[in-house]
Amino acid sequence: MGGTHFADDDLAHEATGDGDVGRRDVGKMEHGCEHYRRRCKIVAPCCKEVFPCRHCHNDATVRC
Repeated sequence: MGGTHFADDDLAHEATGDGDVGRRDVGKMEHGCEHYRRRCKIVAPCCKEVFPCRHCHNDATVRC
């Protein structure tokens, strides 16, 4: 099982000549978690708590 592949992942992510961050890197990884890059959260039906994804829920809970 692999993660989602984004088209920009294969492109070089380098700073521009004057030290500014490249356009593709602005806001990178400000949303989501270590598993997914997205701007939403889930409410787990078993415990009614909010998590970035199902994997984060499973990592944070012993048994739900």
